[in-house]
Amino acid sequence: MKMIALGDILTNEEIADALRLFKECQKDCGVGFAGKCAKQIIEPVLDRINKKLGQENDAHYLGFAIEYVFGLCGDRLPDPDEDPHFMDFLNN
Repeated sequence: MKMIALGDILTNEEIADALRLFKECQKDCGVGFAGKCAKQIIEPVLDRINKKLGQENDAHYLGFAIEYVFGLCGDRLPDPDEDPHFMDFLNN
């Protein structure tokens, strides 16, 4: 199993978009984040991710993985619009 960080596959802007989407979906009890993330954030850049990781990846699997990571952070998850150093938190 290959260990990667979000910053290995997504740009800071894409991660910020994913954080916003996750927080939006949390308002709806977390419903639909993985699928929305796959469709809106991962699929448009999947070719770049595949090249970076040197393997074919499934957008929905990556969406679920991101949901899992964000879920682990719980209430500590930073707001990219309020915390300019949100990537420091996610990289630690």
